[in-house]
Amino acid sequence: MKTAIKLLRVKQWVKNVFVFLPAFFGGVFFEVDSITLLLGFFAFSLLASSIYIINDLKDAESDKRHPKKRNRPIASGKIKPLQALIIAAILFLASGFTATFFLPSSSWFILALYFTVNVLYSFYLKHLAIVDLILVASGFVFRIIVGSLIASVQLSYWLLLMTFLFSLFIVIAKRRDDFTTTDSTPYLLRKVNKYYNISFLNTAITIVSTLMMVCYVMYTFNSNYFEGRNYFALISSVLVIVGLLRYFQAIFVEEKGGSPTDFAFKDRFIQVVLLLWLAIFAYLIYS
Repeated sequence: MKTAIKLLRVKQWVKNVFVFLPAFFGGVFFEVDSITLLLGFFAFSLLASSIYIINDLKDAESDKRHPKKRNRPIASGKIKPLQALIIAAILFLASGFTATFFLPSSSWFILALYFTVNVLYSFYLKHLAIVDLILVASGFVFRIIVGSLIASVQLSYWLLLMTFLFSLFIVIAKRRDDFTTTDSTPYLLRKVNKYYNISFLNTAITIVSTLMMVCYVMYTFNSNYFEGRNYFALISSVLVIVGLLRYFQAIFVEEKGGSPTDFAFKDRFIQVVLLLWLAIFAYLIYS
């Protein structure tokens, strides 16, 4: 069971909570059918797991040279390639069935597009510098779009752009981790790494995080929920800045921010900041 959980990367399913965000920020979280939202979450989770397996099959040899990835079920030999392929096919079919029969009609198209983009990424596009960063970051945008379809909420352009920049920030931080947490040549971990270096990635993190903060401020000041209560926008912006600074500290000082999922699960400081931030929006939207 533990090996199967690692193969599916169930811990990574936390990323799919982005499916719930349009309903939450749209003020209809308690009006939307919760079962449909959960089905959307699981449809995306199953599809993402199938993509993880395909990617692990493709990268099995290079993963064996990675200090952490070599422990993955396929790279370590705990699961045979044929077994993994069968599991990936089952997950893909289960996700497609759920999207076709239980989600809004256009959801299956978004999921199919997400799958196609990620398969192309695994087999070729991951080797194109900068393109690889953009494609990985786009995954969160797909999640937001599916969530908006389920909740019948019109997305804010600022929210979409902010989501993309946030995920791009995380992806760049993970790339940087390849240069700081292993004695191996980063190029051996990912071929595309020969087109990057620490200086470039540090600069990119700074630029993207700055743009993300600007988009966040624009989003809050254009939100109906903050109208007349701009001090809440100020408080929430301070919390976002504090959260960014804590993550910067983890990346640049502690050298442990390469996996944002692990970091979010373990770091109490960032958990408190996130809960306070969510509490502000919950009060503004649903009070």
